[in-house]
Amino acid sequence: MNDLPSVPNFDPHDVRGGSQGQHGQRQAWKKWLRSFELYVTGKGVTDVEQRKALLLHCAGVAVQDIFYSLPEKEGSDAYVKVKNTLTAYFETKVNVPYDRYVFRSLSQANDETVAEFVVRLRHQAATCDFTNVDEQIRDQVIEKCKSNKLRTKLLEKGHGLTLQQLQTIAATIEMTETQTRHMAEGTSSFGGRETGASVKPSSSMSRGRGSNSYPRRSTWSSASGSRGPSTSNRGRYPGSRGRGSSGASATVSQRGSAGKCYRCGHDGHYAKDKSCPARRKECNKCGMMGHFSSCCKTKMAPQGQNNKRGTVRNVDYEHEEHDGEYDLYSFSVNTVHVPTDETKVNVVVDKQVLDMIVDSGATVNIVDHETWEMLKANRIRCKSEKTTKRLYAYGSEYPLDLRGKFTTSVLLSGSDSAETIEAEFYVLNGKGPALLGRETALKLGVLKIGVDADVGGVSSVQSVHTKYPECFEGIGKLTNYQLHLHVDSDATPVAQNMYRIPYSLRAKVNDKLDELEALDIIEHVNEPSSWVSPVIVVPKPNGDIRLCVDMRQANQAIKRERHPIPTVDEVLYKMNGSVVFSKLDLKYGFHQIELDEQSRDITTFVTHKGLYRYKRLMFGINAAPEMYQNVISQVIGVGEGVANISDDIVVYGKTQEEHDQRLDCVMRKLKERNLTLNKDKCEFGVHKITFMGHTMSRNGIQLTDDREEALRNARRPTNSAKVRSFLGLVNFSARYIPNIATVAEPLRRLVRKKVKFHWGKEQEDSFKKLKEALTHTNTLGYFRLDADSTQLVTDASNVGLGAVLLQEYDGQLKVISYASRTLTDVEKRYSTTEKEALAVVWACSKFHTYLYGVDFVLMTDHKPLEILYGPKSRPNARIERWVMKLMSYSFKVKYLPGRYNIADVLSRLTKTTPAKEQETLQDETERYVRWVASEATPKALTTREVEEASRADDELSAVRRCLNEDSWGTDVKDFFPMKNELSCIGFLVLRGTRIVVPKSLRLQFVQLAHQGHLGVVGTKQRLRTKVWWPRMERDVENFVRRCRGCQITGAMPAPEPMNPTPLPTGPWQDISIDLLGPLPSQEYVLVIVDYYSRYYEVDFMKVTTSDRVIESLENVFVQHGLPLTLTSDNGPQFTSDKFEAYLSENGIKHRKVTPLHPAANGEVERQNRSLMKRIRIAHAEKKDWKKEVREYLFSYRTTPHNTTGVTPAEMMFKRKLRTRLPEVEEMARQDEEIRDTDALRKERNRRYIDKKRGAKERDLEEGDEVLVRQSKQDKLSTPFSPEPYKVVAKKGNSVVVESPTGAQYQRNSTHVQKYNKPLNNHSDTPDTESRDSQQSLEGKTENTHTQVETESRPVRERKLPKRFDDCVMYR
Repeated sequence: MNDLPSVPNFDPHDVRGGSQGQHGQRQAWKKWLRSFELYVTGKGVTDVEQRKALLLHCAGVAVQDIFYSLPEKEGSDAYVKVKNTLTAYFETKVNVPYDRYVFRSLSQANDETVAEFVVRLRHQAATCDFTNVDEQIRDQVIEKCKSNKLRTKLLEKGHGLTLQQLQTIAATIEMTETQTRHMAEGTSSFGGRETGASVKPSSSMSRGRGSNSYPRRSTWSSASGSRGPSTSNRGRYPGSRGRGSSGASATVSQRGSAGKCYRCGHDGHYAKDKSCPARRKECNKCGMMGHFSSCCKTKMAPQGQNNKRGTVRNVDYEHEEHDGEYDLYSFSVNTVHVPTDETKVNVVVDKQVLDMIVDSGATVNIVDHETWEMLKANRIRCKSEKTTKRLYAYGSEYPLDLRGKFTTSVLLSGSDSAETIEAEFYVLNGKGPALLGRETALKLGVLKIGVDADVGGVSSVQSVHTKYPECFEGIGKLTNYQLHLHVDSDATPVAQNMYRIPYSLRAKVNDKLDELEALDIIEHVNEPSSWVSPVIVVPKPNGDIRLCVDMRQANQAIKRERHPIPTVDEVLYKMNGSVVFSKLDLKYGFHQIELDEQSRDITTFVTHKGLYRYKRLMFGINAAPEMYQNVISQVIGVGEGVANISDDIVVYGKTQEEHDQRLDCVMRKLKERNLTLNKDKCEFGVHKITFMGHTMSRNGIQLTDDREEALRNARRPTNSAKVRSFLGLVNFSARYIPNIATVAEPLRRLVRKKVKFHWGKEQEDSFKKLKEALTHTNTLGYFRLDADSTQLVTDASNVGLGAVLLQEYDGQLKVISYASRTLTDVEKRYSTTEKEALAVVWACSKFHTYLYGVDFVLMTDHKPLEILYGPKSRPNARIERWVMKLMSYSFKVKYLPGRYNIADVLSRLTKTTPAKEQETLQDETERYVRWVASEATPKALTTREVEEASRADDELSAVRRCLNEDSWGTDVKDFFPMKNELSCIGFLVLRGTRIVVPKSLRLQFVQLAHQGHLGVVGTKQRLRTKVWWPRMERDVENFVRRCRGCQITGAMPAPEPMNPTPLPTGPWQDISIDLLGPLPSQEYVLVIVDYYSRYYEVDFMKVTTSDRVIESLENVFVQHGLPLTLTSDNGPQFTSDKFEAYLSENGIKHRKVTPLHPAANGEVERQNRSLMKRIRIAHAEKKDWKKEVREYLFSYRTTPHNTTGVTPAEMMFKRKLRTRLPEVEEMARQDEEIRDTDALRKERNRRYIDKKRGAKERDLEEGDEVLVRQSKQDKLSTPFSPEPYKVVAKKGNSVVVESPTGAQYQRNSTHVQKYNKPLNNHSDTPDTESRDSQQSLEGKTENTHTQVETESRPVRERKLPKRFDDCVMYR
């Protein structure tokens, strides 16, 4: 125990907290303290003082300084006190929100298993105060695990998945993936065989011998040569046995850990992993790139030392003498993959052709026992003998089991000028491919070694890059040329609306726009544009985005030039006989061709940043392929040895010299015209390339004519409907099938009525004969560019896709090719429309070499595709992605009734599995849909939460069922108008690129969108970019209308309609009074107005007490008498007891207007305004304002009033007052005429004012809760009181409200606003029966009035856009 190593010091300034700060310090201290206590227990220290001293000593000086500066905490002994003091210091107070943030940011590391990830999460969750820790860890693993396969498997389990189940599933998948990877690597060592062994080592292990990094060979079965369970080292040949053993397998060491990288030596990843730290690093030992010196396979022997082993390339072999011969080393250069055709050559071994692997590391030629027996059976001429030479597989310490060797003549196959040489071959006692050693390969000329050697043309890559470096830099632009697009002048320009771009993507879109503008590909539009197209954002696998302009409508106005695009067959015919090839790929092909100024307008597209247009040719223009083909052909001067289809250029030659001359000529032209290449996609000087789906090599062109494969492999029909579909295809080609009536009769019997379906030998023979006849060369035609028409017929069923390519020429419509494949499990879950749309994009991809650049008609029996693939469609996310892929084709969609669809049988009877490129199409499509769903999910929620809620939502469950069955019922009538825009991924439902929100989350989504208290328009705009549900806009309006914060700070409600005061029966019956002032002279003006005659009196006063007002009124009443009613505001002089007593004594009824509402006393307020005008004028002109007021009064009293048409004095005194103006005596007007004029003009004025103010009736009732307008104290004061009041009475425009404290106030209705209780997640969910929630989120009709802003001028006519014609709109 005394030898236990001490605990390292604890450094409080260098904890492993990383970005977690104090949280990391707390965790580091816990771990250190745990380690220390284990240490002192192991040392047997029990004394308290010793434990205290040892803790401070081991912790270090820095911790000692901290301890002695802190007050000591309580504890049972000295050691506990020290521990508690330091723990309290290092374990800072837990910050739960921050710890949860750290928890959410954790993700699985590259070299970490799920079990280890769970442990790390559980450690972090200890301070997060979660209610259900296991559930939180489960969700975090699902979101942040590295394996998409595991994530998919876990999501399939749904809500019932437990953490224990998750760990079991993860461990199973990790184990099976490791085992599968090891088996795949072992299989690759056999050159594609299931048995036999190989000396080829794994890329995931160290190679060599003599140290722990060079393990021995694995165990091999001597009987069959099959590989044993070990994967630590793989040889190309079996039968390697231990020294002195006889037929027994050698026991070898197993690899220490799975997944070891041979570049850096670390566990948990492989060399191909981009995160490997050794990538792009230079080895300090050999100077090569891509590995560390500790993993270098090069053996550097000290000078002057006699080694046991020499070297073959970078591999050791023994020179140990044994019977006069040396031990040699056998090694395959192809160390990672299955031997490819590039490393294989055909060698003639005495007239017998062998397919051999060129191995530059092998010192001898090797064939296996089976090959040797084959050669003997064919009686080759050779000299055979036994051998004592020992051969070693790479990295092995045991020699291979050899039967002997033979010497014979060899010749390179397919070369007329090749010479015959003598070569020695060793025969292995086992199975494996034939190896051609370094020496023989050099003599045959198939291998060259050296810095300047041309190994298969590979060395020419450096020379091309060195000689023409400018051809691989940046994006070129063709010099001295601008392309012109011919736009039909008769076409009506279309300016489309912008497709909504989620706010979360706008930063990426901004960056992409700036990037394209910096590259001079697009430019900002600052002038009117007649053409405007929307843009669609598409993700790339690397996280970047691509902007795809929807040019479907603009393409209808572009005239095509019809330049011919050569067919693949034409190009391949010219290339026949060539042996050296180079393939060039133009970088951003279309973007290297500049558009002229007149052609740029039609490429204009709209984004949230404004309008942009392309300065270069762009993808999506229907005429781009043929125009681009024509331009590039002219640039490179297509002739002998050069060909191009679109941006793929191929250079070929029958000799290396011929090829190099042609390649140099092409590169020179590209340099002169400033065109650049994609360095990563170019191939130079190779002997084999793949071009437009065909493989070309020195052995010729490998054509894969699978035109009839789909029909030839069709399954037999299982019912009469499928037989009828098959006969439909047969009838289409009936004219080319002899005796068709006789041959097809057994099948025709099965489709007759009342005939039981029975498939017998007669039907089987008929089925096979008809398939053979349909695939016969006399039935199938050949594709011709000069055909009268080209048609593509597609169909989809629940099990597969089918397509038939047709062409009409010489007056006949002939089948060119058949195609079919089955649907994947994911595709089978597509809706019917999506399956039919998938059939179209798959068929176009399948027949790309025929259809690219050709006008064709797309025939389908699914009517909606005419719209979805039309120029104006806005389909769901999945189909939208396919629409973008089809923009490079020129086609028209035509509906074909199902009974005439000859592709129907191919989709139903197919058994062809999807090809790799089709799986890529599916992955790309589903990745795009997942990306859309992820981007449409608010950051406060996870897509998983939305999916779980969608799964439990009855309405969305019905929608998913309708999408799958293509049958729509009344329960989903709100979704029917936009059914073509809907799609599913998992349990999520999408409308276009927006998530359809389940009912349980709709309120939460509205709350998130309303954060920051945006208005109705802003909240709608935020939601529209990401989500949708039926009646969403009305739900938003109801929610915002009920938001408490928005209500107390909102605008004043619209006033109620005016209620004009009726004309009294006579003068001086109803009067109104008010005080005007104070004026600058500190005087007031008492204004008294008669409602009947509009005649008013004024009195000037210094004080405004009740006594002074009463005194003034008495003077007036002496002249005109006592009125019946007197109207005033609520000033203190008018509401005093003395004033009330005076009016009561004189029998005058006092009517007080509503407080804080001067408009209620409008007559006198209007006169006040007129008086103030004259007073201001007098003050400005420095006149006596009292005198000016008296002059104004006289003029006013003797001027006809605009309402009554009679002067106030005449109506008051029944006579006219004489003025300075001469006048003629007139007849007095009758009272009835005056009343009619007054009523007419009052009504006209009321209508005008009500319209101008937007007046409307208020729906206030007794008992309603309202918000009352309050006076403004400062800039932060809200217009309305925060607490709601209660309406206790309402009369006309006046209401009496009661405060929460019981006080009552009288106010005009414009001073109160009806209070709407806010919705919340607990009480007012969409499923409750409350009136508020039902009206807001269940969509029941509610007669509500939103606030209307005052309009001062006529309003334009508003119409819905035409794109909503097929939608049910709720107002």
